[in-house]
Amino acid sequence: MLPNGDQTEIGERGITISGGQKQRLNIARAIYFDADIVLMDDPLSAVDAHVGRHIFDHAILGLLRDKCRILATHQLWVLSRCDRIVWMEAGKIQAVDTFDNLMRAHKGFQALMETTAVEEERGGKDGDEDKAPAAAPAAADAEEERRKHRKNIKGAALMQQEEKAEASVPWSVYGAYVRASGSVLNAPLVVFVLLLSQGANIMTSLWLSYWTADTFGLSTGQYIGVYAGLGALQALLLFLFSVLLSVLGTNASKVMLRDAVTRVLRAPMSFFDTTPLGRITNRFSRDVDVMDNNLTDAIRMYFFTLAMVSAVFALIIAFFHYFAIALVPLYFLFILAASYYRASAREVKRFESVLRSHVFAKFGEGLSGVASIRAYGLRTRFVGELRAAIDEMNAAYYLTFSNQRWLSIRLDMVGNALVFTVGILVVTSRFSVSPSIGGLVLSYILAIVQLLQFSIRQLAEVENGMNSVERLRYYGTQLDEEAPLHTVDVRPSWPERGEIVFDNVQMRYRENLPLVLQGLSMHVRGGERLGIVGRTGAGKSSIMTTLFRLVEISGGSITVDGLDIATIGLHDLRSRLAIIPQDPTLFRGTVRSNLDPFGEHTDLALWSALRQADLVPADAAP
Repeated sequence: MLPNGDQTEIGERGITISGGQKQRLNIARAIYFDADIVLMDDPLSAVDAHVGRHIFDHAILGLLRDKCRILATHQLWVLSRCDRIVWMEAGKIQAVDTFDNLMRAHKGFQALMETTAVEEERGGKDGDEDKAPAAAPAAADAEEERRKHRKNIKGAALMQQEEKAEASVPWSVYGAYVRASGSVLNAPLVVFVLLLSQGANIMTSLWLSYWTADTFGLSTGQYIGVYAGLGALQALLLFLFSVLLSVLGTNASKVMLRDAVTRVLRAPMSFFDTTPLGRITNRFSRDVDVMDNNLTDAIRMYFFTLAMVSAVFALIIAFFHYFAIALVPLYFLFILAASYYRASAREVKRFESVLRSHVFAKFGEGLSGVASIRAYGLRTRFVGELRAAIDEMNAAYYLTFSNQRWLSIRLDMVGNALVFTVGILVVTSRFSVSPSIGGLVLSYILAIVQLLQFSIRQLAEVENGMNSVERLRYYGTQLDEEAPLHTVDVRPSWPERGEIVFDNVQMRYRENLPLVLQGLSMHVRGGERLGIVGRTGAGKSSIMTTLFRLVEISGGSITVDGLDIATIGLHDLRSRLAIIPQDPTLFRGTVRSNLDPFGEHTDLALWSALRQADLVPADAAP
């Protein structure tokens, strides 16, 4: 059962082990805790009779024999071996005494014991003793089988490491984001509007310099009218650019979120077995939040500053041609610093995203296991682990700001060199270029220093945001999917008889894991009631898993009323079968919404089901 000993992975919330195995692990944990008082709430309910007797004899009466043990149970065969019995009925204590005294003096207790099948326990014990010699070779065979598969199991880690992309975000991610916005033509449309707005911005400043120098000899009213018109046009184009980018970004986020949710809901059960809930929560919370609220703003500010810087450089070169020569070495210095910053900022952001998943996973484990944490007094340990996870995440977050400070110093040096170069050119060209143009160029180049830093930071923010797009796109395109919901048409009356045939069925939960079902063959006739028995973890639930195709079989076939279930759609199959699972799941809402989520049944049918399940009295009215 534990091929790697105490290092065997059991998944989040023990998802890969059976209910009985969870209970035995829980009992072992209580034994290791070594408390003086041990409270046990029906610990034998999830295990079979043989395992229950073994646990009672060797754990409760064995390893815990020197402890005060309080056992709540409905298995009455253990009462004769208890020191004292507290018999309760209707929320009240009816009697407190030893087993022998209660059997002699309390008729109600006698009646309770007489109506139970205590004899089955004795008969079962005798039967087990008779079969003990035959069981030994079987146990040896099982141990040999476990050794045979141990290498395979060790090579297949249960919880998969979260994927983390390397190098820069590929262009395919940018292309997918643009396509998700509605059309690939949206990108050139946004760029065209941005260029128009920057053209209007430069023309507004140029017109102000023309007005100052009275270049065209117009009246003051005419200069004011043209200046106001250019300003209004610039504001309108900037507003249109921002609205376009916000709308298209929101559309892209919606489409990619829908694709990711659809793919996750159609993912096979092995994905949920090997993926912590915190990792999925991180994708659909933090990454979606970045796409909705941060990415479009970063794209808008980056393209705006990039267009502004490009327009200013073009304006300076138009009036001071030698500036182009000085711009070349400064450009390479700028690219060198920016590339170093982008690469480190991108990797740090990816690490932060992965570490945030760990934080969410720790929170989820703490909330779901708060009862055990309190019972075992492990609050300090879990708080320490959570703080360590938060510190690791914040360490990556802190490096982002340190990286930005490093970039600021380098770009300040490049910006100061640009300002010095333009200043020299303005002074040396004072006779060929008007003072108004020189003042305009100087005012722009002084603002460029901050714009250079801002543009690189926004580019890094865009790449960081695209990291979230990349992670969500992975869920939307790369996850494995279950079989199609619909394939061939199935007759409406199927299944009519309920005849089930397993023919040499083989099943493993994941690749590289040993077979759970090995050559299972059986024939269940229509209308039969079949009981499947076996030790804890023997594979009883795995048979139900194959019937619902929660895991596809590795070999053989399963037919229901002559129809191979592997050939029909999952919706057609699962909508015509019903199951009562080991661990029932109730969804938030009412009893009705849990009984009939699709509104397919009448009130009479629902009340009949409740009465048959003994949830309401037989005479209760709808």
